[in-house]
Amino acid sequence: MGVFIANADYNLNVTNTVPGAAIPNGSEGTTPGSFKMNAKAVIVDKITYSPSGCTFPSYTFIGGESAGVLATSVKVKSGGKAVMRLGDVGVCAGVFNLTASPFTPLPCACTLTVDSAGQVKVKGN
Repeated sequence: MGVFIANADYNLNVTNTVPGAAIPNGSEGTTPGSFKMNAKAVIVDKITYSPSGCTFPSYTFIGGESAGVLATSVKVKSGGKAVMRLGDVGVCAGVFNLTASPFTPLPCACTLTVDSAGQVKVKGN
């Protein structure tokens, strides 16, 4: 039972929810836990993500909100914080502006999914 716990070798899949827009680039931030698996710290609490560089024809990306993925484990904790697990999901949001008048804004959103835990030995609930 349980789901694989994410360590520092995890992978975050970013899927753009705006049809036709390029998958955004971005920067990630994590909090390492107090124990390790395969010599890599587990990831706890949340993964932050700030989108940048979204592209969409006739629009200019003007910024994104910092967002992220919250850890969903209930029973497994490290330093009192929930650990990140395979399949944990979050969202990010940004805004495009039309490059010509009337400069109409268009939301830029993405789904964030931990699609690789970075290890396949330890599971947790």
